Amino acid sequence: IAEGLWYRLTFPNPIVLGAYTITSGNDSPDRDPKDWRFQGSDDGTSWTTLDTKTGQAFSGRGMTIRYEFPNETAFKQYRVLISANNGGSLFQQAEWRVIEFFEQ
Repeated sequence: IAEGLWYRLTFPNPIVLGAYTITSGNDSPDRDPKDWRFQGSDDGTSWTTLDTKTGQAFSGRGMTIRYEFPNETAFKQYRVLISANNGGSLFQQAEWRVIEFFEQ
């Protein structure tokens, strides 16, 4: 996978996110995301990296993993920029959820 494969959510108003989940696909583990950056933006052009993951592995099909990160900045757009999967020629992922999460 060439760097640049991404997916994005745009909200009507900026929100602060502090966590997200990724769920593996239903068939081939080599298609799962392995390396990525989770980013926020106000304009869709300039992106701030909020979380970076490398070497991630899902131990099963349909497995959901939650990722938390420190963040106090509201952004209107959030995206996941995938730089590698686990070696497959295709990419697959079942679900991505974003979570408003605040540490107390």
